[in-house]
Amino acid sequence: MVPGTHQVRQAVAFPPNFCFEFDVRSEPIYGTPFHLTLIDENGDELPIRFVVVNYLVGGGGVDVTLPGVTTQRVEGGLAHSIKLVRHGTTFKVYVDGHCATTGVYGDYSQFTGFKLDVSQDLSFSNFIGTTLP
Repeated sequence: MVPGTHQVRQAVAFPPNFCFEFDVRSEPIYGTPFHLTLIDENGDELPIRFVVVNYLVGGGGVDVTLPGVTTQRVEGGLAHSIKLVRHGTTFKVYVDGHCATTGVYGDYSQFTGFKLDVSQDLSFSNFIGTTLP
């Protein structure tokens, strides 16, 4: 766990193919990170790193990093909609409706939970999970 953060853990029986989404809002502080980690039934973890970036003069964005994939930024404001989609071994992360990054990870079995490491400068809402065909 990162110093200065709080950790939320939740057991969830994720289906093999799923969409998991939530909203995040940041205080106007530059570079607030949070980590979403999916945990599979073997205890293996797939970490996804986000940094909510706010510019001093309006605007901002979100940096998204999947393991082994170059960090990508999606421009935006202080509030963002995050969506993680798993279809087979392919994972896509969307920010505000734009595909931010994609990774392929075949070493994970069915996910049984997640943990979220967050700072007090962020607020989260509207967690929604959907089964995909």
